[in-house]
Amino acid sequence: MPVFGKERKGRERTNLLEKEIIRPCEEKRKYKKRCWYIHTRGSAKRLKSCFPLLFKGKDFIQERFDKNGRPVIVLDWGCGRGNAIAGFAKEYGSKIKAYGFSKDSYKEWQKIDAVKLIHSTDKDLLRYLKNDSVDLIYSRFGLYLLFLSSSLLSSSKHKNTNKYIKELLKKVKKGGKIAFNIPLGEIVKPSLQKLLEGKADFEYNKQVIYITKK
Repeated sequence: MPVFGKERKGRERTNLLEKEIIRPCEEKRKYKKRCWYIHTRGSAKRLKSCFPLLFKGKDFIQERFDKNGRPVIVLDWGCGRGNAIAGFAKEYGSKIKAYGFSKDSYKEWQKIDAVKLIHSTDKDLLRYLKNDSVDLIYSRFGLYLLFLSSSLLSSSKHKNTNKYIKELLKKVKKGGKIAFNIPLGEIVKPSLQKLLEGKADFEYNKQVIYITKK
């Protein structure tokens, strides 16, 4: 899959910028011109305000770094133009290794140096990440849209997305977190919590589901 940003200069597929992936790798990846622009400009400051249990009071990234003494692996799932994850990379410096994922690519990615930006489908992303490798996966709108695509959060029709979250959790280290914004999350939480019973702790606060791997 195309990867842009950190340590990739000179090897980037710039011809694939401004493109949307519409078919996954195993089916011979296919692209079309990207036309989705909404919700792609969020800043790191805005992200922090969206996830208060991660950043207000105690700072999860700083605490994780202090505890383990090594860079915290952070993934922005559905990073859009990459402004937020680039802001985190600038703020935390060598304390984090920053990654962004999106099935839509943007010309702004060429200006981001401190982040690896993964141009992929959600399914192919799972193949890119190693199990027990990521400290924090956050998603302001990306995972919410994945749930929306499974019949508007119908409690009986988002099983595939729940299973995807289960697979995504395998990529998270013990004590690491997945956090995503999801209005009406009380509809999603019961079935997801049941699926991950014994594997994770849950909290739903201010339209955000926080999943902490046990």
